[in-house]
Amino acid sequence: NYYIIFDGSGSMRGEKIQIAKKAFREFVDLVPPDANLGLIVFDSKNASERVPLGSNRKAILDEIDKVRAGGGTPLGPAAEFGYQMLTAQALKQLGYGEYNLVIVTDGEAGSAVKLKRSVDMILKKSPIIIHTIGFRIKGGHTLNQPGRIFYRSAESYEDLRKGLEEVLAEAEDFVVDEFKPE
Repeated sequence: NYYIIFDGSGSMRGEKIQIAKKAFREFVDLVPPDANLGLIVFDSKNASERVPLGSNRKAILDEIDKVRAGGGTPLGPAAEFGYQMLTAQALKQLGYGEYNLVIVTDGEAGSAVKLKRSVDMILKKSPIIIHTIGFRIKGGHTLNQPGRIFYRSAESYEDLRKGLEEVLAEAEDFVVDEFKPE
């Protein structure tokens, strides 16, 4: 289960949004066909779920193509919404499976305090894994929390593509049958 938070805020205008769209289209094609994908976008339209968790890859690709940069960066509310959707999916799957929140952003949240609270709540109450790629961010970011959140910095299309591939690599490397606690 992969729930994508796509930052289409005003600061993503121009080349950044085109690079992000291209990288996400490739990511969607790489996600295993039996995995659920969902998409929330914040852009010039508003912040909203564009595609609920499910197997509709074409709808996700169509919605990614429709993103138009504009507006703010409501990362906290978007993360909470992603948490709610992944939690609902976990109930349907009786807790079986993995639950990943995948965030690509080029800036700090509109409210860093709200984002920190949201992240703390998600990590405390759920097994959701948060993957964040900071795209052309200078300096630190609220979501760069080693040991809590998988964070990668990206300056180029290639960095962004590799960061998204790492999201899938993390999931593929963990095999329950091979896990032996010390």
